[in-house]
Amino acid sequence: MITMKNLFVMAVMITVTIITTTTTEAKFADRKIFVSKLSGVHKSLSDLETVRTAIRKGALSNLAALPQDIKTELLKHAETALTKSHYPTKTVTDFMEYFRDGNRNHYERKLGQHRERVTVLTVGHLLDRAVNSSSTRFLDEIVNGVWSLCEESTWALPAHLYLQKTGDHNLPTPGGRPAIDLGAGEVGKFLAWIKLLLGDDFDRSVSPVVNRRIDYELRQRLFEPFLKIDDFFWEGFNDRGHVVNNWNIWVNGNILKAAVFTLNSTAHRDDLLFNKVLNKTLYSADYFLDGYGEDGGCDEGPAYWRQAGGRLIEYLESLDQLFPVVAKTYFSGIPLLRKIGEYAYKMRITGNWFVNFADAIPRISYPPSLLYQYGLLFNGNRTLFVENVF
Repeated sequence: MITMKNLFVMAVMITVTIITTTTTEAKFADRKIFVSKLSGVHKSLSDLETVRTAIRKGALSNLAALPQDIKTELLKHAETALTKSHYPTKTVTDFMEYFRDGNRNHYERKLGQHRERVTVLTVGHLLDRAVNSSSTRFLDEIVNGVWSLCEESTWALPAHLYLQKTGDHNLPTPGGRPAIDLGAGEVGKFLAWIKLLLGDDFDRSVSPVVNRRIDYELRQRLFEPFLKIDDFFWEGFNDRGHVVNNWNIWVNGNILKAAVFTLNSTAHRDDLLFNKVLNKTLYSADYFLDGYGEDGGCDEGPAYWRQAGGRLIEYLESLDQLFPVVAKTYFSGIPLLRKIGEYAYKMRITGNWFVNFADAIPRISYPPSLLYQYGLLFNGNRTLFVENVF
């Protein structure tokens, strides 16, 4: 039987081992894992449309495969969101609260509530439409939520607005450069998902302008500034010696997913834009991997694996969708990528107790979907990682 005393002793021993290992290994390597294999590879618009169609069909198929009682509950949840809740009002003073007293929770909580309501209504619409193809009862309120996100002055979080580097940092500067941070990447990916799932319904039952507005905002706030600006610290292209943290793979992954889901307009030669975005994420994401030691350990601690290794598997998932043969034969054979995933369960002591190393907490719960994806790509066994952690 493992006691709390034994857990503490084990944690100390493992932590000492990790510290010793990480201090003796090089902090930066020049591996070029992504660039060496995929740099310059071109994906056409027809390629993207094929990938996009498969992703959409897969998402709808997974939703349809849910047990009926779960689908009934989800539909009830959507009906409640439609009739008994509303989108939170986000004010200027809410945004400025971080700069006035350091509190970032109130504004960010409203951002989360906003996206959650759009998500709940979207799931309700898809379930409703599966039964009645002409149903639109959730659609207008979904559009209200989508459009208001497009109307926001910035998608960056207040605490990260210093990235705009123009004007004051307490409010978005009119005409200033977009700040691409974790928040901007998350909103961009979110809107891209909504367009992927509901774009046809927007065109048919609301207005084609909705999709055009989403495309416009993604282009202005994410894709074009991402290609033009090289001094966001998380990219690794500045004078910090390519040193990055988990922001790198998190933002790169979200931008790539948004591009995969939405770039499809021949009028704008989006095939060229997409391949530029893809290529830059490859170079930038390599800097993320170059900061790892050969053991795949996360220097920020196990709690950060979700936003480091977990975000890496989301990025690899996109590459797997774009280049399935390469992913299965190349990525799965790279020990470092496997070890970054294995860290999730090698740092586990028992139950949901993990080694309390670096900026971490001792009790952690990882999303099973990420562990499932890692097991699928690197072991051909969908349950291996899940069984080791849960």
